[in-house]
Amino acid sequence: MEFVRRRLGLAVRVLISGGILWWLARKIDWVEFAARAREADPAWLIAALLLLGMGMVLASRRWQILLRVHGVDPGFPLLLRVNFIGQFFNAFLLGTTGGDVVKIFYITQVAPEKRSAAGLSVLLDRVVGLAALVLVGLACTLPYRALFATNATAHHFLGAFYLISAGVAGALVVAALLPRLMHIANFRAWEGRIPFHARIERLSDALHRNVRDKRANAAAFCLSLPIHAVGLLGQWAVARALHYSVPIVLMAGITAVIFVLISIPVSVSGLGVRESLFVLFLGLPGLGVPAAGAFAVSLLGFFLTLFWSLVGGVVYLRYRRPLPPGVETEATLP
Repeated sequence: MEFVRRRLGLAVRVLISGGILWWLARKIDWVEFAARAREADPAWLIAALLLLGMGMVLASRRWQILLRVHGVDPGFPLLLRVNFIGQFFNAFLLGTTGGDVVKIFYITQVAPEKRSAAGLSVLLDRVVGLAALVLVGLACTLPYRALFATNATAHHFLGAFYLISAGVAGALVVAALLPRLMHIANFRAWEGRIPFHARIERLSDALHRNVRDKRANAAAFCLSLPIHAVGLLGQWAVARALHYSVPIVLMAGITAVIFVLISIPVSVSGLGVRESLFVLFLGLPGLGVPAAGAFAVSLLGFFLTLFWSLVGGVVYLRYRRPLPPGVETEATLP
């Protein structure tokens, strides 16, 4: 039954992506699209590619900060490799599994004695990144609310982003208060009565440790800001490569809103939804970006991200699992 449910969900997302892309294809001036692609400035595209790669490096450092809370530190080079592998599976593994589950698999192999904490670090890394992206999106779109209000559909999508932002803020407040709430509710008294209580206890202990380490949380959140800055600048550089002069703050806000909205898994890797939102937002009055140009901005940005995903595929093929600390191979024994 679970297999059928997953396959049905995947089929629905494929249909949504395909349907939106088919609808967009009928509206795009493909002659203009091809002309823009041919005239793209390679210098700006290379800058965008390097910025996106820099984001991958910084994100690995953020993950390392969250892992160190639990005394797990397999080294930055290994975390960078695993992060690239996760990026590869995010792009090419259809279904609901995704790169996060792959990263959990690899990191728990490195720290088998702290599987719960290591696995939780991947989820917390995603949450911290989302919270920072929401903050950047809010800061960059609030000065342009009047512009978004000129188009009812764009205004509605911006409102959806604000609702998600409120939900993320509420979730963070609950997470910060969770240790105290669990103490008030006497969670430890009934924790042993529920199924899989040992695993749940390990997860709750790991979560408590992460919540209490305010210095690590602050460092991870602050590092998320330059991570998103280079990613959003990369998308702005793509627009510059296609000779569109969208204000940098507005472009960052539009991209942040789109990235948050496509994190809702209604399509395959955001395909279709991302392109339609770029066409909608970059088509706002005064920006001077036609539908074909906005489609090219979205698609080129996606292909540059795909390049780093392919690098992750090469890393995956060459990856050799390191031994956990204290474990020796037969060849190293005296």
